[in-house]
Amino acid sequence: MSVGYSLHIGLNRIDPSHYAGSAGRLRGSESDALAMQSIAKSMGFVDKILLTKDAIRERVINLIIDASRKLLNGDFFLVSYSGHGGLLPNLNNDPEPVGYDQTWCLFDAQLVDDELKFLWSSFKPGVRILVVTDSCFSGTILKFHIESVRHSKILPPTVLKETYSRNQNFYDRIL
Repeated sequence: MSVGYSLHIGLNRIDPSHYAGSAGRLRGSESDALAMQSIAKSMGFVDKILLTKDAIRERVINLIIDASRKLLNGDFFLVSYSGHGGLLPNLNNDPEPVGYDQTWCLFDAQLVDDELKFLWSSFKPGVRILVVTDSCFSGTILKFHIESVRHSKILPPTVLKETYSRNQNFYDRIL
């Protein structure tokens, strides 16, 4: 019989001492995590939840690693994230649709898309992983494989600038 584990992360703020004085206040991220936890529980998942101050890098990474060790072929891992997304320089020059590495802004520090890709690769073959992420850059944070990066739902900034430039009168009326 298949097993389901879930991890729900919701941050209504971040640690200003790490994020250049910004608390990055949000209103509904903890509620999002609690709602996703409720859905997972109703489906019989073994769940963990990390809200704001508890949503630190070490805990998130360790819970994902723990799930990767326990889950077997046919099992299911559900992760939900609600909070800020960020960008960091792409120092390893892997393909990035926006030219930067994308991150989840956890309470104490950012978790980089490259790190998440490595964590997902630690799961045994046949483990199904579903990630629901609500943040800036949520369309490009996941790098399950290179095709997901090449076909992300973000247009290059040059295209967006040119589109605005060509249609400035139209957009200025809206803005």
